[in-house]
Amino acid sequence: ERCFRNAAALQPERPEIHFNLAKTFELRGNIEDAINSYRAALRLKPDLAAAYTNIGTLFQSQGKLAEALASHREAVRLAPLAEAHYNMGNVLKDMERYEEAAASYHAALRIKPDFVEAICNLGNVNYSLGQMGAAIEKYRQAIVMNPNDANIYIGLGNAYKELGQVDQALESYRHAVA
Repeated sequence: ERCFRNAAALQPERPEIHFNLAKTFELRGNIEDAINSYRAALRLKPDLAAAYTNIGTLFQSQGKLAEALASHREAVRLAPLAEAHYNMGNVLKDMERYEEAAASYHAALRIKPDFVEAICNLGNVNYSLGQMGAAIEKYRQAIVMNPNDANIYIGLGNAYKELGQVDQALESYRHAVA
């Protein structure tokens, strides 16, 4: 941290120094200083999408969902990467704006079809919307790509349970604890 602070004092015009200082603050749990350092980097390089992504993630961790969403939207605008859409979907899911979250996950999957976390979260959103058939389809798709993730089996089991398919639910739960 001290090295990056010194570098920022000596070369305040270099956005990458502020960005790296922010990452250091973030790793140490100093959220406010991290956000301020990311903002310093953005003042110097306004198109630094990764800084918006990281600010959004930090705001989300603090429960500041409106601020997180604004940051992730800007990251998507600047660099429409799968991860940016995914992060925006996660905030929308936390806000219980499930249809919009699903649209973000679909956007991520159009860019990166094998993005297992987006597939799984799309299953979670389908579950929250009461779309158990779609949820089961997504969980099964995610299991093919990541057969060792117990959380996917739990989601699958819960969807089967909602449909009254107890045997399938139990089998999914057994896989989760195996």
